[in-house]
Amino acid sequence: MKALHGENAIEVALSEELGNKHCTFPVSFVKPSKSRDAEKFPLRNKAPQHIPPIESSGTKKITKFLKERKVRTKTAREYVARYSDPTCEDKWLAES
Repeated sequence: MKALHGENAIEVALSEELGNKHCTFPVSFVKPSKSRDAEKFPLRNKAPQHIPPIESSGTKKITKFLKERKVRTKTAREYVARYSDPTCEDKWLAES
């Protein structure tokens, strides 16, 4: 907390990720922080992080096109492609 602006606004220090956000908020948004108490909860552990699988770098085979749409220019079009690999999601591809 940097400063209190009257009774209704508070200015906070933001991290670099949130540097482009406005740093003054209404007091009603502020909540007290809760620290993790290791003595009170000795068996509490951090949840393991799940790392998603990396897509294979092999070539994907298109089985069919599902939809088509015009892009802002009247001549360009995009198509939804369905791949033969069931792990691949449908994607919009530009006409080329």
